[in-house]
Amino acid sequence: MEEEKCLKYYWSKIILITGIAFILTACMYINRKSKEQHAKENGNEPYKALSVKYQDSIYRMVLRSNDIVLKMKYPDEFLRTLKDSGVLNIDSATFYELRKDIVTPQPLIDSIFKGNVDTLLSHFFDDNGFIAFELSYDEEKYLIDILYRNKILVNIACESGYLNMDYKNLKKQSLALGYEKNKQRNENNPNGFNRIPVQCIETGEIFNSMDAADKKYGGCVSSYLSGRIKYTGHLDDGTVLHWERI
Repeated sequence: MEEEKCLKYYWSKIILITGIAFILTACMYINRKSKEQHAKENGNEPYKALSVKYQDSIYRMVLRSNDIVLKMKYPDEFLRTLKDSGVLNIDSATFYELRKDIVTPQPLIDSIFKGNVDTLLSHFFDDNGFIAFELSYDEEKYLIDILYRNKILVNIACESGYLNMDYKNLKKQSLALGYEKNKQRNENNPNGFNRIPVQCIETGEIFNSMDAADKKYGGCVSSYLSGRIKYTGHLDDGTVLHWERI
């Protein structure tokens, strides 16, 4: 009788342990499949950059498909952080899983940037919007973060695997920043430099002022004509524009 009880006890333990192992394996499989599905569905999503707080320090992180880690663990807080440009508090497990995505200042990028986004774009990206230099992963993260802060989204081209810019977002950003800056400058100085007539080399269009050209295509024609950038403004198909005084 005692032997039968012992056998029942051991079998119940074995079944319990087997059941727990099965449940844990199933959970790990589901979690992995969720991440794979997320990566597949969001393969064309541009990079995101956000601030996270771990212990007493705040870090910048650049994420793409791996943002599923934050979406699953902090669904509401993550979206709110992106929307409000706030800071997301994360635990130690999340920090160590995403620590490779932390952004650190890079001397090469800073030496070109110097607070001028147009200079950064014209130096590091070619006329088709693709990265023109081979950068380290840390340099890429820092570049992406600076552009993200200036509302310029960067993605990875599916075929080549190179970084490239979102032209629609770039045009929107140019209109919001470049045009408004030039508009204010012209209001303060109505007879100033931006009243010089210019012509678009690609389209042949003539504008009675740089401000009018900036308003239609976005960008900063005065920066182009002064030699600070290689191009400014884009057509809807992504063609970059060049300009000349007339």
